[in-house]
Amino acid sequence: KVKGLELPEGFSISLFAEEVPTARQLAIGDQGTIFVGSNSAGVYALVDSDGDHQADVMHTLLKKFHVLPDGKKLIKPLGVAFKDGSLYVAASEYLLRFDNIESKLAKPGEPVVLASDIPRGTSIERLKMEKDGHFWRYIGFGPDGKLYIPLGSPYDIGEEIPELMQIMRMNADGSGRETYVRGVRNALGMDWHPVTGELWFTDNGRDNLGDDLPHEELNRVSEAGQHFGFPFVHQGDLLDPVFG
Repeated sequence: KVKGLELPEGFSISLFAEEVPTARQLAIGDQGTIFVGSNSAGVYALVDSDGDHQADVMHTLLKKFHVLPDGKKLIKPLGVAFKDGSLYVAASEYLLRFDNIESKLAKPGEPVVLASDIPRGTSIERLKMEKDGHFWRYIGFGPDGKLYIPLGSPYDIGEEIPELMQIMRMNADGSGRETYVRGVRNALGMDWHPVTGELWFTDNGRDNLGDDLPHEELNRVSEAGQHFGFPFVHQGDLLDPVFG
C-alpha cells in the first residue's frame, strides 16, 4: 500500500520509482522502458533491470532547456509517445523523435526534429500561454497510426482561435496535419477505446465561474470534426457568461 491510496479488493499498488521530478506523462517501450515527460525537468527513461517491478536505473534523455544543434532552446519537453522502436517527444513548437532509443538510453544523442512549428498562436498569445501553461503537449498514437497533439487555449477564456483550441493529428513523420476536433481548452490526457477506436480525452475548464463550476470534462469523439464547446459552452450545458 502506498500512503494515502486505497484500492478495491483484488488490486495492489507499490512504488515503482522515486525522485522523478514532476512526472506528467508516461510511455512504455517495447523492452519495458518507462519513458517519463516531466513538467519541470525534462524527459527520463526508467529501467527495471532485475525484474523486481522497481526502477533501478534512470537516464536523462532531455533536460528542461535542451539546446538543439541549430541553437534553438526547447521549452517544456513533456509529451512522450512510443512507436516502432522510437520515442516521440513534444516540446512547445517542436516534435522530436529518438530512433532505436532503447538501444542507447545512456547516450541517446540528438533527436530528429520532425517539426519546429507546432502552432502556439501570435506573440501576444504566446506570452499568455507562458503564464497559463496550455502549450504543454500531451501526445499519443491512435489506432490509425497517426499522432494526436492537443493545442490548448492561450488564455483562461477568450475568443476562439482557429489554429488553437483543438486536437490536431498528423502522420508519424510530421506530415499530413489536420484538425481532428475543435472547442478544446486544455486536454491533459487521452486514450482510445480498444474495440471501437474512439478517442476519449479530458478537458480542463475555465476559471472564475465559482468554486464548483464548470466541471472538468471527459469527452468521447464519435466522429472527426466535432466541436466540444470552448469558449462558448462548458461541461456540455453551461453557457459562458461572455461568449456563450
